[in-house]
Amino acid sequence: MNYEQLKVLVDGYLHRDDITASFDALMTIVEDKIRKRVRANEMVTSLDVVLTGDRYPLPDTYLDVESFYVNTNSGNKVLENITLDQLSVRDSNVLSAYAQSGNELILNVDIDIANPQTGRFTYYATPLPLFTNPITNMLTAYPNLYLSGMMVEAQLLIQDSEQLGIWLPMFDKEVAAINKHSAAAKYKLPRVRK
Repeated sequence: MNYEQLKVLVDGYLHRDDITASFDALMTIVEDKIRKRVRANEMVTSLDVVLTGDRYPLPDTYLDVESFYVNTNSGNKVLENITLDQLSVRDSNVLSAYAQSGNELILNVDIDIANPQTGRFTYYATPLPLFTNPITNMLTAYPNLYLSGMMVEAQLLIQDSEQLGIWLPMFDKEVAAINKHSAAAKYKLPRVRK
């Protein structure tokens, strides 16, 4: 499904043509709700990083940390996500943790520029907006999330509380199912053949 097909579907459910001009504005609201409430596997992206100093700037598309590790002689070492208060009392001799402050991550160690550390930062990124990217992996994977979200916003616009009572629980159910599936997939063990 692409964005134009989604708009046609929403239009068909609404049986009205007086709000079609508002669809892009409604989608902007839906996408904002998705950014705030959904953490789907399709939103995960990774960056190879070279760390120097004690701060790492977050990407513009950053929403949430999924994992952060550094390469060591004995393999990958996962860094612990802690609060700023905890960071201030953490051992500053061994890189082991980070905390978020605004749009940057602060490491518990100030890494010498002559000996940079490499690693991988994996995070949930903002999904691409549909009005500039009509086909996205999020829309392809979760068309009902976008449909129910658009219908919620349309019902709020036309003030139809009866239909809102139908679509809002559907949207909430989609959000919960996606988050549950994504969390379960994170911890799923590979199958072993006997």
